[in-house]
Amino acid sequence: MAANKTKTPSPLVELKERFGSREALIKELVELLEDKDAGLEASLNKASNAKLMKLHATAKLVHRRFGGRQGLIDSVTKLTYPSGNAPAEFVTTIEGSNMKKIYDLYQKRS
Repeated sequence: MAANKTKTPSPLVELKERFGSREALIKELVELLEDKDAGLEASLNKASNAKLMKLHATAKLVHRRFGGRQGLIDSVTKLTYPSGNAPAEFVTTIEGSNMKKIYDLYQKRS
């Protein structure tokens, strides 16, 4: 008897089912990431489908939980400096980081 295994779809199949095309996913990611880097779209075009899907999940979570990039930055700053005296260098550094790195920092701090 053959084992009844359910196959998980490949990242490409999942991407096409959820977004229709890779280009549509990248367009949505550019908006969600709120990144001012001019080369963001080119960088995303080089990423694997699996990485794009993981990045999309993180970006959606950040928008649901924090209201966007700035809310996440504010949360990390409050966790790191509860007294509210965050040095300007810290804020500048964190604002220059990508959303995934900021979220990883949030997870380490909480």
